[in-house]
Amino acid sequence: MTVSPHWILLAAGKTEQEALLSFIQKADVIPQKKTEWSRFMMKMWMKYPVMYVEDGTSARLVPGKTAYAYSLTPDENAMFQEIEQYIAADMGKASVKQSPDS
Repeated sequence: MTVSPHWILLAAGKTEQEALLSFIQKADVIPQKKTEWSRFMMKMWMKYPVMYVEDGTSARLVPGKTAYAYSLTPDENAMFQEIEQYIAADMGKASVKQSPDS
């Protein structure tokens, strides 16, 4: 969590990764952006792996083995922000549609 404000996307398990990639493919953006975001996320999951480690009665997320320091480049940070802003806006639209006051 302290490595990146985008840790929630990096810590995604296989099921969550597949769901995020599916969400991206359904996004209301141009096809090139969908491809860019999908490739970026797959690259980040490979570059910055995260492991779920159980310690008896507790569990934690820890950085996996990688040749890279867990420090996002400015370009990586910007791309994460772009994806997260889209997700937040899309979720905001969905909650407005579901609101009984709409």
